[in-house]
This record gives sequence, C-alpha cells and structure tokens, in this order.
Amino acid sequence: MKRSNILLSAGLVIVFLLACGWQTTIPSPQAATQQAVTEPPVGLNTSTEASTLPIDLSGPPPGTPMIWVDGSILVHVPGSEFIMGGEGTDNPVHKVGLSSFWIYRTKVTNRMYAYCVAAGKCAPPKDPDMLKDFNDAALRDVPVAGVDWEQSDVYCKFVEGRLPTEAEWEKTARGPDGNIYPWGDAAPGCTLLNFNGDCVGKKTKVFDYPTGRSFYTALDMAGNAFEWTGDWYDPNYYGASPVADPLGPATGTVRTVRGSSYQVGQTDVPSYRRFFLDPKTYRPDLGFRCVVEDPHPFAPMCVQILVPGKMGDENLGGQPADPGSCQTPVITIDGKCSNATGVVTNGVLSSVDGGNCQPNGNGGFSCSGTGSTTVKVCIQCDNLTYPSGGNCGIGQYLNTVANSCDGGGQPGQCPFGFTFDNANQCCTADSDISYPGCGSGETLENNQCIPGVSKNPGCDYITVDLSQGCPVTKTPVVCSMSAVSCDASCGSYGGKFSPASCSCDCNPPPTGCSYGDAASCKRGGCSWIVDTAHPGGFCQ
Repeated sequence: MKRSNILLSAGLVIVFLLACGWQTTIPSPQAATQQAVTEPPVGLNTSTEASTLPIDLSGPPPGTPMIWVDGSILVHVPGSEFIMGGEGTDNPVHKVGLSSFWIYRTKVTNRMYAYCVAAGKCAPPKDPDMLKDFNDAALRDVPVAGVDWEQSDVYCKFVEGRLPTEAEWEKTARGPDGNIYPWGDAAPGCTLLNFNGDCVGKKTKVFDYPTGRSFYTALDMAGNAFEWTGDWYDPNYYGASPVADPLGPATGTVRTVRGSSYQVGQTDVPSYRRFFLDPKTYRPDLGFRCVVEDPHPFAPMCVQILVPGKMGDENLGGQPADPGSCQTPVITIDGKCSNATGVVTNGVLSSVDGGNCQPNGNGGFSCSGTGSTTVKVCIQCDNLTYPSGGNCGIGQYLNTVANSCDGGGQPGQCPFGFTFDNANQCCTADSDISYPGCGSGETLENNQCIPGVSKNPGCDYITVDLSQGCPVTKTPVVCSMSAVSCDASCGSYGGKFSPASCSCDCNPPPTGCSYGDAASCKRGGCSWIVDTAHPGGFCQ
C-alpha cells in the first residue's frame, strides 16, 4: 500500500500541547516519557502479528543512488520488514513491513530549497537568522532550517515527493535489523554525528559525517537538525497501527519529529525516539528530507544546465559502497615525559590544534610541553567511498549488473522548471526561473555544481597528559633557622640547633644554681661569685 499525500483541512485548529515552539535556548522537541534503554533492543517482544509483505528482490540493491530534480541524491530502500520501536511509553518494539521507496540521502539543504524559492513555489525560511543563513553562499550545503511543517510539505510536493512516514524514516535510519543508531549500536561520538553542543556547536554540511551513515547509505540521520515527518503524533498509535505500510493517525494536532540535532545529548540520539511539535513551529535546528515513491525518468536535456546542489563524490558511476567499509577512526595517545605521540588508526589526520601539538609526518601528531592539555584533532576516513547517481540522467539509476542506466527516456515529460521541446525531443530550461549557481569551493562538471567531497567524520577533543612517565625529583629543603636564632628562641635557658633536621631543642630549666658559666647562671636567676677560693667563679 502506498502513502497518499496528507492535506490539512482549512478548518483544522492547531493546538500547542506543551509549548514546544522556538525559544532563546532551544529545547528538544517534546517527547513522551521514555524508559531508559541502555542495551540494544535485541530479543525484545516482537510478537506483533507478522507482516506478509515479501522482501523486494526485483528492484535496485539497498542504497542505490539516483540524481533527482533538485540536484539531490535519492537512495533506494527495498521493501521488507524491519524492527521498529524501542520499548518507550509511546514506541513499543514491533515489526513493520514497508513497500519499496526512494528517500533523500541527506536533509534538504539551503541550496536545494533555493531551487523551489527561485521557481516561486516555496516561501523563504520564516526565522530571520535562518533567512540570513539561507542567503549565505558558504552555508548552501547545511540543512535548510526556520521552515515549518507546511513549508516542508510544499517543498516535497514541488519535487514530486512527500514527507516520509515515521516508519519510512525509522527504517532508513535503523536498517532492516533495527540498529539503535544509523551506524549500528556503538555509542555516539563526535566523529559519527554533530550533536551534544560541544562537537561543533552549529549546523554542519549534510555530508560531513559519512561514517555515521545508515545501512541504506543515508547521511545525517542523527544529529545536525531534527526532521519533520508526514505523520500526526499519537502516543498510542503503535498499539493499533497496521503491520504493513502504516500511514500514521488520520488526524491530530501535532506532527511527529524524528532524528536529533547539534544541540541535544546522547539520550535523544537513538533512532527509535519519537518527538512532536506544533506544525506551525520553526526552529534553527529543525529541517526535513523527502521521499519519492516512484521516481520516473525524464526526457533528456537539450542543454545541460546547472543542477543546484548535486552532491558529488569520487565514485561517479561506481559500485555502491559497502556501508560498513569505513570503520570509525581511532586516536591512541602514547605519552612520555614532556612528549606525547598521537597515532591515528582507520583514518587520516586532517589537522591538529592546541597544546603545542603538530602533525609529525608519519600520519599522526606529536605534542611537547608540561602538564595536561586539550587538543582538537580532526581526521578523515581513508577508505570511504559512497556512490553518487553516476552519469545517469535525472530519475534514472545505474544498473551495475548491466552497466546501463535503467529507466530510459520518457518523451514529453520534463522536471519542473523545464519545457519539452517537441522539435528536438528534449527539455529546455524556462527562461524566467533564476537557478542558483555554483558556490564557493565548487567546480563545474558536466554543467553541474560539484562541491568538494567531504570525507571528514568530524573533529574530537583529546586530552594529552604530558606529565606521564616523568621521573619524580625531590626539592631541597631550605632551612631558615640557625644556632643563634635557636638559642634566642629558647629564652633564658638556651637551646640546641640541629642543622640536619633544621630543628631546635630548648634546654630544660635547671634544678638549683648549678650553671657552669656566668651567662647561664645569670639567666637562671642566680649569682656568679668570684673570690680567692674560686678565681674562675661559681654559681649560687
């Protein structure tokens, strides 16, 4: 069963449930209270009635790419069952069967959205700050934000698609086996996604975290920005949803939001988490991606124009990459006194900043100094490739078995913004539409804007302790006492000074006048007598 487009009736009254709108300090979208899930949901109760939907083996392989009308890349998600949910109060674990669909590999970017605005079919972002970002050429490949649910819905319809259902979004993120995160079950980190506020602290390009991609090669399914879905939110929907192609509740007051953003912590990252917002909400960390059920090929272009936002990579026309072919890079610190060496495994050092650390020419970095220091280390994956749409036309995909573009031409049908030229049997660009051109750091290839490929899974902050391995040295004790000061400090009876221990022992008071010298005798309150019988004197 295919998803029909959901339209809001003109008389629908939108109600805020829990004040989920934009605030100065951005909170997460409202979520139902969740039970803590610290282990993978393996072996959980999945006794929901089994779907009879067969696995689709006739279509393209999982993750097969296709260039679409706005310069985006679609990836194929074959029909099959998958594990949905995570044992929260609103998302019990159950099996769901879905038909095949194509979904945007990335969130819709400022560049893609500009295509719709230029065509006069979409309104610019509502948030003033996001509008400023939208018009910044340096930010064309970050997710468009500051758009509400209706603006997202309008865009997806403009590109002959729709917003994904919750089930489609979750399957794309978790894969057929129900991974906790897009990349698997390993804990989140700053090399896998942009989250936690201190990884980057702002939105990043949608292809900056390739090691965090999903089984279907979808990027940015966690972190960076939350995503609108097409479903109304109902905390009890999973208990009554159909086992095949669930479309969400028929009505509602708030829309479901999925994913996570650059500002949230680890608790909100699992791909089974459900959130909701008033559809009129727009935020700087909220975007969307689209689903295209049945992409179709178009007639060839008379003259290739700039396709705004085609995400290029080094594997044009190549085989779809194994989603697990790039392991998460690891940094190991070998600390020695005043010197430490950082060794990078499964990756290539891109840069290092702070702590008097420099690349050492051996693929790692070296630090010098004293004490403990924090170093920002950026690395890139050294064996990552992921496919583009190849050299096939819009709405076609590369058949790697036949080494051909499947779909063929469809005379008379052109993407929006193009007109079919009957005389030449091709599509020509409408002259009244101003298409965005190439931005900074891009190159023009086959009349398409190709941005530089980012294979950087991100940066991380590493603590380097330069005191480890240093020998322990004793500082000499400086004695400020002397025999004179010792004697004086003991008063009338004097004292004995010990240089070895820098100590002073005062003499005890004498019993009687038995002093042997005049000074001590007088200090003891006695009299020193000198007579003919005692010419040297005595004390009494």
